[in-house]
Amino acid sequence: MFAFREQSQKEKVGGWSIIAIMKKLFGFVVLVSLVKMICFPTESEIAEDPESLDRMEIKLTMQE
Repeated sequence: MFAFREQSQKEKVGGWSIIAIMKKLFGFVVLVSLVKMICFPTESEIAEDPESLDRMEIKLTMQE
């Protein structure tokens, strides 16, 4: 059975497939974007510490 499967797979070797190329390209883009999100998070993605917000002192003048 394995020999038959191996032979049929060898016969299927063909040219390039546009859909296969697009799938690989899409996978590469997703992989790169995930690595970017993990390694270089933006400020909006970084969770703010609520305790540090409590320590902030807001000083307003009379005109504000």
